[in-house]
This record gives sequence, structure tokens and C-alpha cells, in this order.
Amino acid sequence: MSQSIEVLLSKYTQTSLVSNFFKRFRWGLKEKKIFAKELETHRVRRVFSSKLKKYEKSNPVFCIVHWNAPDFLLLNIKKIQLIYPNSKLYVLDNGSQESCAKELVTTLKRFENITLFLANPKAKLDHTLDHTLGLQVLLNYSAMQQDEFTVFLDQDCILFHNLDELLLRFSSRKDLLVIGARDYVTIPRQHNWLLPGHYLRRASKLIHPSLMIVQPKRIVELFGTTAFFPLPKAWEEARANKWSYEPYHSISYRCRGHILYLETRMHDEIPLLTCYYYNDTIYAQHAWYSSRTTLLPVNDLLDGIPVSSLLDVRKRAFEYMEQNPKVLTPT
Repeated sequence: MSQSIEVLLSKYTQTSLVSNFFKRFRWGLKEKKIFAKELETHRVRRVFSSKLKKYEKSNPVFCIVHWNAPDFLLLNIKKIQLIYPNSKLYVLDNGSQESCAKELVTTLKRFENITLFLANPKAKLDHTLDHTLGLQVLLNYSAMQQDEFTVFLDQDCILFHNLDELLLRFSSRKDLLVIGARDYVTIPRQHNWLLPGHYLRRASKLIHPSLMIVQPKRIVELFGTTAFFPLPKAWEEARANKWSYEPYHSISYRCRGHILYLETRMHDEIPLLTCYYYNDTIYAQHAWYSSRTTLLPVNDLLDGIPVSSLLDVRKRAFEYMEQNPKVLTPT
């Protein structure tokens, strides 16, 4: 190849890279603007904050975005208060059915150290952003409260062990930004009758916010009050690797290289029930699909799975976690 052609190709490549960079930049600004507008439209209101009793500032704060699974949410809160009896909890109901939301207000008022938020049920949101917006609201609120550590849990991700060893990692690794469950779950062969295929989740480099620990003030200082806004590069990577992109993946993409992953393992006997562990300690169990069957007919299908089977699995997972069985070391 002649030198002149090499120079031309080099210039073309550089121009192409610069062009792609500016396209992503413009796309990123557009997505950020849309996300900020959706966040404003979300119009979350604080319903109540129960009295702080024996609150210990050294304890982590727990944040739960809830939708139509009050039984799991109640179990979740009870387990948290067993392990961290003097911690604060922020719960955001993200547009549940009216009867469910009313039940939450009545039930949660009986607990101490809880702040309950309700999202505007009339807000017309992109369904893929609902949960992410809820996470953003709670992150911003926690940062404003000057909380040191914030633990995000899905309503159906139940704590089984204190997180003290994990929290210490932020002191020993000064560059650490996020600790959380690797968004990668394989399906044991014995569950193929219900879940055909090899994977439930495949985003192995990213965190699933069903269990995610951050220092909220630090995250807001680094990425602002729209830290979860969708990132074009994250979407492109997901498409290239053929995994499902979710808007909440953007925060772990931004923190790439500064993440401590908890590994995952699906239960041998109960499909979808997945433990999150680090070294030999299981920290939580997550029952996927706890509210996605809401209002669906029993003879319907969800993601190709019979709703009737999902309801049965849900019941088994709930009973398993409610009984608080001895958790075995992951293998």
C-alpha cells in the first residue's frame, strides 16, 4: 500500500471516529434531556416519614422501588429490620394499583424509620424507564439526606446476611464506586422444562439493581442528579453482545472498572429463585417475576412462560424465603 493511500485511510478513520463521537455526544445529550424531563414528570410525593427510633447513622440506608407485590415488600422490610433493626428505609411505590398503594400506606405506618413515596399514577412514562426513574429519585433523596451508604433492593430481593464485610470494601478500595449483583444468571438443566435456554440474564459486566450498594453523595458528585440516564455506548454494547439493555445499566457502565460483583446462582429446586453471594457468603435471595404476572390471566404466557407456572414458582419462592431457611454455601 502506498504512503499516500495510508495517509488518506488514516484521515478517513480519524474523521469517522470523530463523527461517531459527536453523534454519540448529541444522542447522549438528547437522552439526558429526555430523562430529566421524565424525572420531572414522575412527580413523586412523600406521603409520610415515620419517627426515627434508635437510628444508627453507621447503618446503611435501604431503598426499595415497589410495584404491585406488597407481600414481598412486607417480607423484605421485616428481614431488613431483623438484620439492621436501627436502619432507615425509603420505599417508593411506582404506580401500583390504587388498592395496593392504599394498603401500603396503612401497613407501612406501623413500622419505624420508614419514608414512603408515591409516584404520580397518571404520569405517562416509557415503561422501560419506570423502574430506573424510581431508582434515580431514591438515589437523589438519599444523597440529600447525607446518607453514607445506600443499599438498593428489589421488592423481591430478600436480605439473608448483614452487609458489613461488603461495606468495608469501600474503605479498603478507595476507587470502588458500586457493589452489586452481576446481571448474569445461568439456568440449571433441571429447570429447562420451564426456562428453556442457558441464560436468564446475560449482561455479565453490568450490575442488576436488585442488590446494589453505593455511596450516594459520591455518585451524585461524579454523575449528577441524572446518573441513571440512558447511555448510548451502553446500548450499543448490549446490542453487539446480544443481551437485553435496560436503562438502569447505564450507572454500572459509567462505573466500569470500579465495581465489586456479587455472583449469582439459581436454586436447584425452585426455578428463578437466585442467590447473590461473594466468597462463601450468600447475602440475598432474589425471586424474579414477583409482580410481572399482576393482572395477567392464568392461562396467558409471559416471556413464553405459562403464567400459571410463574405463579406457582412465586408461591414456592415466597414460602422458602419467609421460613428463613439455613442458607447453604454456594457451589
